[in-house]
Amino acid sequence: FISESWLIEKDLDVILSNISNIQSTQTQIAIATSKRHENSLISTRDSIMDATRNLLNDTKNRIKTLELQDLRISRNSITWEDFELRKQRVTHLKEKFVTCLQTYRKIENIYMKQQKERLSRQYKIVYPDAKDEEIDEYLKNPTDQPVFLSSRRSIIDSKNVLEEVNKRHHDIKKIEQTISELVALFEEIQLQVELQDEIIISITDEVKTVEVITERAIVELEKVEVVNKSSRKLKWLCALFTLILFGIIILIVILITNNK
Repeated sequence: FISESWLIEKDLDVILSNISNIQSTQTQIAIATSKRHENSLISTRDSIMDATRNLLNDTKNRIKTLELQDLRISRNSITWEDFELRKQRVTHLKEKFVTCLQTYRKIENIYMKQQKERLSRQYKIVYPDAKDEEIDEYLKNPTDQPVFLSSRRSIIDSKNVLEEVNKRHHDIKKIEQTISELVALFEEIQLQVELQDEIIISITDEVKTVEVITERAIVELEKVEVVNKSSRKLKWLCALFTLILFGIIILIVILITNNK
């Protein structure tokens, strides 16, 4: 148990380190001065995100397994100190896992906001008088709106700008998917707690049932003991009566013999 819990914690530290690297890489993406450099950074970022996704799912499953093992262990088979240690370790791992999720979600929300702001600025370059509602509608799905191709202005080459828009939009969708996965993982951890409570309630009910059965068994045993005591008394009385009867018979025989 202890060995596995420490291994899980090491993986959680790796996850936090990955999240920090993702944040750093995304900061560099935002200020990249060339497409080649930006594409290279995005590729690096995506690789770290994929590895982190797999590690998060694996760690979640391992924490769940550890927690279920802890629930199934017999309370009488370990000391109170060991019982408390196991409980504290599982709680600590779950809290650290949630911290990873919250930290990751926070930096992705910030990055997604930055990307949307860049798209908004690009839109305003073409349409300086655009209203906020119009920009919001565009940000929902910019690839379906060829605003740059239809623009009467020639400040930026339409093809290059549209390519840039597509890239930003793809990046935003990827971040939205990541955030959705983080929310799902968080909900699974919360559900895990609820299932744990149900298991504990079930165990408590079973213990109460056993206690009732045990109490009934004790009562029945006491009744049997009373019956056994009564039976033993009856046996002694029968034996005593038999001895007295034999004594009387012997006495009668002696008296008859003497009279003759």
